Amino acid sequence: FLCCIFSVFTVFVSSSQG
Repeated sequence: FLCCIFSVFTVFVSSSQG
């Protein structure tokens, strides 16, 4: 569960920061 959340969160932050 945490793995998935962390992965999605990382992708979201990365996309947000560009």
